[in-house]
Amino acid sequence: ETIILWGTGFGPTDPAVSAGVLTPAAPVARPTNPVTVTIANLPVTVVSAALTSANAGLYQIAIQVPAAVPSRAGRIW
Repeated sequence: ETIILWGTGFGPTDPAVSAGVLTPAAPVARPTNPVTVTIANLPVTVVSAALTSANAGLYQIAIQVPAAVPSRAGRIW
């Protein structure tokens, strides 16, 4: 399953977007540092990571949840 995470503070992007500035729609600003995610101590595949357009500093991270991740009451842990 692919899910979207939202967050801030992933560092500089390419192309560079200054802090506090609304992100343009193009070109897509991707983090220069690798984005890694783990769930229940399992590595997760990061499909994409980028600043969202028309927002200041808001990143969208698309990940694929591994089938091996245990679920509890319908929630991924």
